Amino acid sequence: MKTAAFVTLGCKINHYETQAIREEVLDLGYREVEHTEVADVYVVNTCSVTAMSGTKSRKYVQRVARTNPRARVVVVGCSTPSEREQLAKIPQVAVLAGNEEKTLVASYLDGGWKPGEPLPEKSEDIFSPV
Repeated sequence: MKTAAFVTLGCKINHYETQAIREEVLDLGYREVEHTEVADVYVVNTCSVTAMSGTKSRKYVQRVARTNPRARVVVVGCSTPSEREQLAKIPQVAVLAGNEEKTLVASYLDGGWKPGEPLPEKSEDIFSPV
């Protein structure tokens, strides 16, 4: 069984969105593990409201990449252009997506979307209240 770990940085909205992403990824058949454990996929929901939070986000991405050098790291959320440049240089970063693409993490893992392709039409918004 494939494994996934989730890291959330920043505000309560990021925590809520990570939970929605988590549910979709687990519905694909992934088993959740702690982000300090070896996982096949790490989803890091970043924040760069301040320079300190941007640095913290980058350090978490680097940390999970070292935890499993063969993993795919999916980085979503806000980041500055400079931070995005630095994150893109980390070989394990398979997806570097902005806030508008957070809803596509499960589609990427399921093979239904590739970074750089137009955003697909989604029939449901995973972030809307039930």
